[in-house]
Amino acid sequence: MPNRQAAVWMAAVLFVACFSLPQGLDAREQRAASLEALEKRIQELQRNYERQIQELRRQLEELRSQSASEGKSSRERQAEVSGSGEGKERTGETAEAKPTKPQVVGTEKRPEKVRTAAEAILAERRGVLLPKGFLTVEPSINYSHFSRNLITISGFTLFEAIVIGRIQVEEVERDILTGALTFRYGLLDDLQLDVKFPYLYRRDRMVRPTATGGTIIEPVRVIDDRGLGDIEGGINFHLLHGRRWWPDVIINVRGKSRTGKDPYDLDTETVGGQELPTELPTGTGHYGFSSGLTLIKAADPVVFFGGISYYWNFERDVGGDFGKVDPGDSFEYILGMAVALSEKAALNLSFQNIFTWTTTQNGIELPESELNAASLFVGASYSISRYFSLYGSVGVGLTNDSPDFQFQFTVPITFSLF
Repeated sequence: MPNRQAAVWMAAVLFVACFSLPQGLDAREQRAASLEALEKRIQELQRNYERQIQELRRQLEELRSQSASEGKSSRERQAEVSGSGEGKERTGETAEAKPTKPQVVGTEKRPEKVRTAAEAILAERRGVLLPKGFLTVEPSINYSHFSRNLITISGFTLFEAIVIGRIQVEEVERDILTGALTFRYGLLDDLQLDVKFPYLYRRDRMVRPTATGGTIIEPVRVIDDRGLGDIEGGINFHLLHGRRWWPDVIINVRGKSRTGKDPYDLDTETVGGQELPTELPTGTGHYGFSSGLTLIKAADPVVFFGGISYYWNFERDVGGDFGKVDPGDSFEYILGMAVALSEKAALNLSFQNIFTWTTTQNGIELPESELNAASLFVGASYSISRYFSLYGSVGVGLTNDSPDFQFQFTVPITFSLF
């Protein structure tokens, strides 16, 4: 009996083993196949992820490269002057990083050639402001030829009607050569200071009428002199930044000293019973103050500019035979445009008109002391490098009170102090 039971159990075990062995082998094969499939899926996903990461990295590098290129181009535009420069000159954009070039106001979306080429021209019209921490040193030379007793320099009356009026003359011709050194400094991104130190050389040729009795006493008298002129200083503030149709607006205030040779205290000599001067004034003899605004608007490839200014020539009690002298105040307006020929060169055309009111001496108006001086200017600028540019212009008089001819040449040089 026990043997019979043992045999039955043995048969059952063999039966189960026979049927379970294939199933165990199939399960193992299935697990191995699943593992292999998962490994292949993981490898495929890894390859896809690597391709996606590489594409994202490529896009990131392109964006970084574009950003760096735009930032470098902006800094290069901010570092070049022209001229400075006047102005701002800047024109008044603020750089978040340290700027490398003074920038024309209202040109943040302007093509590169307009931004670069117009700066030297607009700096002369106080349409360019320097960024904070930048300094422009601008040597310049200006030549003017006059054929009138009363003349003006930079809107401030150079009053000589009293002096010349004491000398009988039929004709006066003057040549004035002014060398100046102007410093412009960006105190803030929208605030610029400037100071100008002029040095004048003058040559006057006076033709005098025949004296009583028909005797000619020194009919032509030529005098030349030189010396420091009246030092000027100014503040320029970028009030409004241009948007769409609205132009950039810059406010200008200036003051003038009396450092030049006084026209009321000249050395004289007696010739034929009449006192004649032996030296010439290089200043107005009066303090002055002016205020105005400049407007700038770009329309590729042209930059339009305009401005108005009012000049106060302060009264002075000179004493002696002169008494109280009050030079007439002046009003000036200017209209012009600059055309960019390339990224470095530009041409400009401008019209300037100055009205000067009558001068009074001891409350009495002096005849022929009014002025209406209108001039037309043609100029050009060229940017040699980011910090060095050239600007020149010629002007012709359109009225009898205007200078017959003018020539100006400036070389703005810009430095970063910080």
